[in-house]
Parts: sequence; C-alpha cells; structure tokens
Amino acid sequence: MDGLSGADRRRCAPDNPVGASFRDPAGTLFPLQGRILRIVNSSGVEDLTAFLGSQTGRTLIEAGHVVGTRVLDAAQARKLLVDPAVRTLFERAEGRFFVEHERIAFPSFPYEWPPASLILVHWPVPHLPHPVGLHNGSTSERNGDYREEYFANLALSDRTLGELRRAMERAGLWERTVVLITSDHALRNEIWGDRARGAAMTAGGRPLPLVPFLLKLPGQDRPLEYSGSFNTVLSHELILALLRGELSSPESALRWLDQNRARFPIS
Repeated sequence: MDGLSGADRRRCAPDNPVGASFRDPAGTLFPLQGRILRIVNSSGVEDLTAFLGSQTGRTLIEAGHVVGTRVLDAAQARKLLVDPAVRTLFERAEGRFFVEHERIAFPSFPYEWPPASLILVHWPVPHLPHPVGLHNGSTSERNGDYREEYFANLALSDRTLGELRRAMERAGLWERTVVLITSDHALRNEIWGDRARGAAMTAGGRPLPLVPFLLKLPGQDRPLEYSGSFNTVLSHELILALLRGELSSPESALRWLDQNRARFPIS
C-alpha cells in the first residue's frame, strides 16, 4: 500500500507527543495519501456505531449535512496496519477500528473543531429562584417581590454582558463576531400580567409572547429595529445562513427575516 507522506509520517512519529490529531477524545484523525482517516478508540465505539447505523445518521450523511463517513472492514484495516507509522499511531490511540471520512474539497475544518467557533453561553438569570444582590455586591435576601428580583437579575445579566463585550474588545474579537442574545421563553404572564401580554395577539387569539432578540453582526456600528413578529425557533436557520456567509449586513438580516419568518408560524 501507499505509505504516509513525509510530513504525515513526521506527525505520526512515536516521538511526536501531538500525533496526528489532539482534539478528539474518542480517537485520532490523520491524513493518508489524500484520504482522511480516523482511528476510533473504545470511548467512541458505541456512539459512532449507533449514529452511523441510525436512520438519522444515514439521512444526514445522504443529505450532505454530515461529512460522509464509513467504517473500514477488517481486511482494509489490516492493509493500513502494514505501515509501521500507522500501527504505532493505532496502538498509541488504543484504537478499535478505522473510519474514513469524505474529503472536503475546499479549505475547512469539518472533521473537528473549526477555527471560527460557535459558542453558546446560557445564563440562568433572570430566572427563578432569583438570587438577589449579585448585581451590586450586596448580600440581601430574597424578599418575595418577583418584579424587584427580576430587575435585579436583569441588571446582573446586563453587567455580565458588558464584561463579556469588554473582554472581546480587548481580544480584538468584538468587531468581527456575530452576537445573538435571546431567551428561551417570554415574560411570565402569571407574574407580569398585562405587561407580559402586550397589545399584539397570535393567530390563535392568544397574547403574543414577547421574547427578547438582539443580533449584532461584524462591523455593525448602528442599531436597526425589526418590527415584524417571528418565531425564535427560526434562530437555528438564521445561524446557518450566517455561517454560510449569506448575511453580510444588518439590512440583509432584516430582509432574510422577512423572507423566512413564515416558515415557523407563531401558534
């Protein structure tokens, strides 16, 4: 068989502590003469086997949403292990089997973590039970006034977001990062009454839930307001459109919302 290239062989050398890949705790990724191969260890066998054998896995791979992946049979594995460098890597990774990934034809990092990361930060505030005083350093106890406690926690969220923005600015990330701030539900009707319901109604005659939704695009230096109503489940498709580079300005994001908001009606 064709052996590892010189560069690949150096990466897989026994005295190289990094090896071929360091990001995947369930195995090791390495290149071999234009192929993308992965050694799977015991911690990844069950999950990967279940996914590749599932209808969901097959559907996602066939649709191109997941990089094509196949398990190599025993004969193919033995052929790979003839190469001493591959065998060393397999033994070091405590491998159980090999898989081969579809090779992506454009510069990307689809096999592991991309250089442009998608990060989710979940703050459980404002939310019951409301910790009181954290926004100003006091140690006051809860007083049972939900509205007062809510605003105290809103102040905490605002302060924390400010700290995050300043940290991103110091790191030179703020101007080139997409930031989306939203909530998993609207204001609680049982606590806020008419203020939570507002004037708008859904098609079903129920009060329209008011969910905060703030989107900042790279380089954006002025606010724009979107007056239309949409189901925030659309966030998933919006993020995919951003990752595909389809939205280059706040105006294009507003147009995208207009064109796509009917996909997920507000019930």
